[in-house]
Amino acid sequence: MTAQQSDGSVDRPERSDSDSASDPEQLRRGELLVVWGLISGIAALVLCLVAGYVSYRLSRKAHIESISRYNRVVSQQLVQSLRQAGKRASTPLTTKWIMERWNELPRSDSSVYMCLIDRDGKLAAHSLQPDKAGSDVSGIRLTDSSGKSQTIPDLLNAKTDWVGENTNLRGKRQIAAYTYSDELEGLVVIHTPAETYEADIRSAAMPWMFGFGIATLGLVPACVIFTSLAFRFYHKTTREAQRHLKDQFVELEQFYRAAPVGLCLVDTQLRFLRLNETMAMITGIPIENHVGKTIDEISPDLATHVEPIYRRILKTGERELNHEFSLRDSSHHDRWSEYRASYHCVRAGDGPISGVSMVVQNVTLEKTADQERAQHALELAHASRLNTIGQMVAGIIHEINQPLSAISNYAAACSATLANTSTNSDSKINDWLDKIGQQAVRCGEIVKQLRGFVRKGDDSSEFIAVNDLVRESIALATADRRYPDVCVSTDLSEPSPVIFVCRVQFQQVIVNLLRNACDAVSHIASESPRVVVQAAADDKHVVISVTDNGPGVDPDIRSMLFDPFFTTKGEGMGIGLAICKSIVESSDGRLWEETPPQRGARFCIELPLAPR
Repeated sequence: MTAQQSDGSVDRPERSDSDSASDPEQLRRGELLVVWGLISGIAALVLCLVAGYVSYRLSRKAHIESISRYNRVVSQQLVQSLRQAGKRASTPLTTKWIMERWNELPRSDSSVYMCLIDRDGKLAAHSLQPDKAGSDVSGIRLTDSSGKSQTIPDLLNAKTDWVGENTNLRGKRQIAAYTYSDELEGLVVIHTPAETYEADIRSAAMPWMFGFGIATLGLVPACVIFTSLAFRFYHKTTREAQRHLKDQFVELEQFYRAAPVGLCLVDTQLRFLRLNETMAMITGIPIENHVGKTIDEISPDLATHVEPIYRRILKTGERELNHEFSLRDSSHHDRWSEYRASYHCVRAGDGPISGVSMVVQNVTLEKTADQERAQHALELAHASRLNTIGQMVAGIIHEINQPLSAISNYAAACSATLANTSTNSDSKINDWLDKIGQQAVRCGEIVKQLRGFVRKGDDSSEFIAVNDLVRESIALATADRRYPDVCVSTDLSEPSPVIFVCRVQFQQVIVNLLRNACDAVSHIASESPRVVVQAAADDKHVVISVTDNGPGVDPDIRSMLFDPFFTTKGEGMGIGLAICKSIVESSDGRLWEETPPQRGARFCIELPLAPR
């Protein structure tokens, strides 16, 4: 028997490997012994019966052949007597003379009789029934062992002999030997009735039948004893197997009760049939109060989530996996717990569905950990953006200083012009004021873009045109004028594909790829450095690629490109590509690097198109 420990684990009983392995083997051996005992007994009986029958048939055949030979010999002796008498002209061949010769011959049985058939197929004489003389017997058919059939006229016409077993006109079986006689121009026939030779056959076969009967009586008890022993062994092994099965059931039952996940089984009316302690803790009600009650009676909140799925499974028989829902904690009503459940229909073989089983797992800690990981990823991405802004700050200051200097110059010109009131320069002043406004707007746009880029905590997704996203990212990446000699161009498909992503996060991805590409081509002296951003879509996905004509990626480091904190630059944290990869994959996309046909490097982003 098993025992449950205080921590809920199940202490399995010690069982040797030989015992656990021999139970099924002994059960199969007992089944085989029983089957072989029954088969042996039946086979012995059948064998005795078959042997007896075969012995009887062989004895019968041998006796019939013996009688047939005797009848043929007798008929031939009579014909020989007729032939010798015919040679002596003084001896008349009358029926009386032939009967006298017949009576002189030795006979094995008084029931054997002789007939004479004339050339017209009629009885000329009958040794036992003389009054039958003149009867027409031409209709008697004679069939030999090969199946060939012929009549009395056939024998007369062919002047041939015949011996075998046939049936006379009265329907009685007999062994007859037909011998043709030229002197009579007819047939001499010797008959042995079936009653005579069948009795002899039974007498001859009786010792054989008696011997086989004795053998059968000896085999049957032996088979019964063997089968009884086999049944006893089978019964013993069956009891051992049942005991072993009972132990396994106890172990399974205790494992079921102590399982760290909620387990329950309901019938077709959604009434609880059984459940374990963990499931009872989820509902906050003892196990014994569940059985026979519906889910709605036990926990209306749980029924709201699971009853529609139960009814669908009872109707379709299809399983449901990884269904997530929230429930108020049974012990702390101000808390909510997250659960993940799987459902399977229950049926006996191919029979109808008898219920549904449910496996429930508390995933609150897992969900909390996922949220914390997501928050850490957002913070890391934000730190990466701040790091990028830190690298761009000098160029951004210079970029903002230009419109500020222009504003200052235009303002000074306006002041000087207004001081000289004699000059009519209203049109110039208005033009300068317009340029002041344009430069101020330019400063505001730069600040707006940077503020959106470094904003923290905004990870909501929205429908975005890919072409707009690419142009905004290029504007951000080149805002600091750090790469004035790099030509950044686009090759975008029209109309623009639409994706459903977080704008800020994917701006960060494209900006990172653009700045890496610009860094790679900024030191090329032999040809003009260029970076091309392309976007192409098919029916399901859009691919955004950033291609440069730089030196390309060293094959030795290709496998480490997306590893955190790996960098080939003198500055930087080495987390840019790792963050980009995690952002892309969080939106069911892919990020990879490949080598273009000429030279350089190409980084590709594949994203699913937004649903229409």
